[in-house]
Amino acid sequence: MKKLKLIAILFGSALLFMSCDKKGHNDHEPPPPTAMAPPVPVKAPSMIIPVQEAEDMFHRYKTEQVPVIEKAFNIDENGKSIPADDPRFISATTSITFDIKELKQYLKFIEQEADDTKTEITGLRVYFSQYPDYSKLGGGRNTVFLNPLMEYGDKNSLIDDISFAIRSTTVNGVTTKTAVPVSKCYKEPNTNKSLTENEDDTTIIIEDQSLSGNRGGWRPPPENDPNDFQ
Repeated sequence: MKKLKLIAILFGSALLFMSCDKKGHNDHEPPPPTAMAPPVPVKAPSMIIPVQEAEDMFHRYKTEQVPVIEKAFNIDENGKSIPADDPRFISATTSITFDIKELKQYLKFIEQEADDTKTEITGLRVYFSQYPDYSKLGGGRNTVFLNPLMEYGDKNSLIDDISFAIRSTTVNGVTTKTAVPVSKCYKEPNTNKSLTENEDDTTIIIEDQSLSGNRGGWRPPPENDPNDFQ
């Protein structure tokens, strides 16, 4: 009799365990989602400066440099100064704006091109520059352009960070890409593609991909925004 009771208890416990297992676990159901780890806050880089310092720097540029630039720019063919209300007057550029989506795409593009040549980008250089007088974009206005940097040189010469472009060399249909100093590109004819044929009928095609970024919007116009840096 005791054996029957023991068997009944064990049988009932097994049924209860099986029932709980069916309700609590299903091999066909996905596991419960795990909690997402909170994003790690980005620390301010060392290049961040106080807003007041930025305002002081910008104000100093506008009061000390802009008048000199505009005076030098606005001289007519007779050597006379062009007044500010003259349509020919060129205002000095005080800022350049790059679209954030375009800038992110630019950064991804230069990283992609550098990775293809196993080149480490060591920095991003900003070059001050000027549009030509005949340019529809700026008409003589000051601007800037960007270019990534790489280390260049060897142990027998000074190693420096220099701007680079990407050169694709195709020999009989096989292409290799290398990072080259920009000086190897702009000293060639005004084209990014050259074709040579050797005596052994080897065809070599050289194409240079620029990594220089420009086409930002400049100020003024519009006139100064009272809510922006002055």
